[in-house]
Amino acid sequence: MQQKRLIEDVMTVDDRNLRIRLRELITTSPRGQDISPIELMALAKQKGLAVSERSIYRLLARFRKEGDLPPSGVAAKLKKLIEARDDGAHLTAIELHRLAKSDGVKASLSTIYRAIDKLKAEGFVNSVKQPKAQAFETSTNKRAHDHLICFKCGKTLEAESIFSDLGSLIAERNGFDFSHSELILKGYCNDCRGASV
Repeated sequence: MQQKRLIEDVMTVDDRNLRIRLRELITTSPRGQDISPIELMALAKQKGLAVSERSIYRLLARFRKEGDLPPSGVAAKLKKLIEARDDGAHLTAIELHRLAKSDGVKASLSTIYRAIDKLKAEGFVNSVKQPKAQAFETSTNKRAHDHLICFKCGKTLEAESIFSDLGSLIAERNGFDFSHSELILKGYCNDCRGASV
């Protein structure tokens, strides 16, 4: 009996048509590559696909190992939310999670972190280290700028960079291909300085 089940599972994993149909289900799912095996199993049943739970787990593992999954729907939605804000805010993962949740995106905090990693890899967002958490800002269509960060509240302001030209010059003199410079100035903002006096 167990040998028969194993043979069925192997056949399912190797069934090219089933793999294609399941990949289509993942692609059309709002969660994209972040879909859970249980969600995929429910979708498969709705579409009349007979596949065991074990096969679903094995197929998802195989898709992930081969890098054969569509882009995360959460990352795409997060990107749209960040673009819509366009207020220069520096948001933490927790703030992005709240923002996504208020917009109806169903995703755990760990899924948000994975989506942020994907957006960082694409060059859409940059990290800005803050005293209490790491924040993120869009990296598209931005002028060179530096950051002022408050020790107490973590407020982050952007300031025009005066070091870009200097960085270019130093890099050129030393045979480097200059990309960008980062300067972080830390202190107390007006609100926190006034409160501590």
